Amino acid sequence: MNTQPQPIPTNERHTVDAVRDDLETRKQMGIKKYGVALQPSNGRDSLQDAYEEALDLCVYLKNEILRRETEERIATAVWKSRMARWVEGE
Repeated sequence: MNTQPQPIPTNERHTVDAVRDDLETRKQMGIKKYGVALQPSNGRDSLQDAYEEALDLCVYLKNEILRRETEERIATAVWKSRMARWVEGE
């Protein structure tokens, strides 16, 4: 059911390596902020924390979708306006 093409190799950095770096940065941030890296049985509800983070992710994703839709509407309106002027001989 996958309709996407096979990935094409590039010279870009591997995404997993970038994620590893981000994870290490987050770990260090947690140590700086909380005095300890995230560990099991730390007194917090990891499921609740993850759920709240997932909600934040949904908001960021929707925000980007809306931004792209707005950008596309503006580009379409500009294109139509320019085409109308061209057709009118301007």
